[in-house]
Amino acid sequence: MCKRRPKLKQYLYVSRCLRIMFEILLNFKQDIDKENANESKRLLASNYEVGFQGFTYTQKYIKELSVIFGCIGPFWLHHSFQKIFRRLTIGVALFQTTFPKSLVVCRNKKSRGMKYAKASVSGKILRLLNVGDSKFHSFYVNFQYRRSCVKSVAKIVDVENLFQICVEKPFVKVNEYKRKKQLRFRYIFNRYKIDDRKDILLHVHGGCFIKSSPDAHEIYLRDWTQKLSNVPIVALDYSKSKFPAGLQDVLDFYLWLTTSDQVESVLGYKPEKVIVSGDSAGANLAVALCLILTDITKLKSSVSINFPAGIVGVYGVFKVLPVMSPSRLLSGIDPVLYQTVNLSGLYYYSGINEEQKIEELKNNKKQWFQKTDDEVKEIFNKVTNILEHPYATPLYYNFFDDVPKIPLSLISCQFCPLLDDSIELANTWKGPVNLQVLNSLPHGFLNFTLISNEAMIASDKCVNQVEQLLNLDHNL
Repeated sequence: MCKRRPKLKQYLYVSRCLRIMFEILLNFKQDIDKENANESKRLLASNYEVGFQGFTYTQKYIKELSVIFGCIGPFWLHHSFQKIFRRLTIGVALFQTTFPKSLVVCRNKKSRGMKYAKASVSGKILRLLNVGDSKFHSFYVNFQYRRSCVKSVAKIVDVENLFQICVEKPFVKVNEYKRKKQLRFRYIFNRYKIDDRKDILLHVHGGCFIKSSPDAHEIYLRDWTQKLSNVPIVALDYSKSKFPAGLQDVLDFYLWLTTSDQVESVLGYKPEKVIVSGDSAGANLAVALCLILTDITKLKSSVSINFPAGIVGVYGVFKVLPVMSPSRLLSGIDPVLYQTVNLSGLYYYSGINEEQKIEELKNNKKQWFQKTDDEVKEIFNKVTNILEHPYATPLYYNFFDDVPKIPLSLISCQFCPLLDDSIELANTWKGPVNLQVLNSLPHGFLNFTLISNEAMIASDKCVNQVEQLLNLDHNL
């Protein structure tokens, strides 16, 4: 009996945490009923008060989170990912505690669960994204693909800023403006199949809009290149700054890729067809790119624009706002995309109080979502006012009927907090849509392809979607 009591207590903690979220869901449902009664066209759009509750109330239950992260683990995920996150909690506990106390903490499930829970609630867990840009990660990727036929080269090109994205003016307004700038990208190709290349995949990586680089995503992009055979990949290193800096880079690079005379000298050939893919925040930028291209063609009818032949979005975020949805409730217990990761990304991407944010990072002060309720609500409103822009939140775009019928492939996960975003976009998109929901996988599974067979199988499904789009005889 003594051995069973701790387990019973642990499950009581989990049930308490879930009960809190179900109460929030009940408030959420009541709010949606009101919206439907008022014939609201924007599903979940004005739900900020419920969003505030969902993002703040569950942060008070550190004890329950520590049990989930340390003792029980993410039982809803596949067994291979349960093992991965068990090691992840050990690593976080090791670096969050001074030696030799860290050795004791790592051996105790409850202690390391508490360390991981505190890192998640404080937003420090976002620093894990820096691991992908470390020298160790680069060495690991090169070692794993040392006998591969794939070659990866970092390149820098001069591009013209042909069209400037306007944020403060009407959403459909795009100004023409010329300016030279340099952009860095990764060129990944099969070194033995150079002569028969004709298409290309432009990949936009994720990382909450403010972290990571193409180098961190080579862990699966090199595998994609092997399986796509003669289709190289260009992975753009866009600006990690406030909106719309990163999106501006994606637009400039895409126009360079499809119109510049320098492309053949840089890549060795002129691509006939371009597929745009993105994961997480990158999927957002890929979809927003098509919306911008649509507006350019409407405002500048004399400009000839080559639209992407298809879009692949993997666990994308298409509503960059602090609002709740049924799937986003999972961010209250998700070990990868915990709610503070979303809040930190929204805050930095919105660009409000730039000097204050730098000061907070330098002095390790409390982040904005750890302040008083009144202060948090005020920032909620400021962030929302900025990120309601349809280029930041594609689901708020009002002219989907004008977007060319570009084939869209969406891939998400059963327990991904952003699942509802993909479902809503699939229902909104006017062109051909293919939505796949994968079972028992977490957000960010692509980064674990070399250590999880299930993640590799899911990655292969992404490759299959790219191949299907390349084989489509589709004229825009």
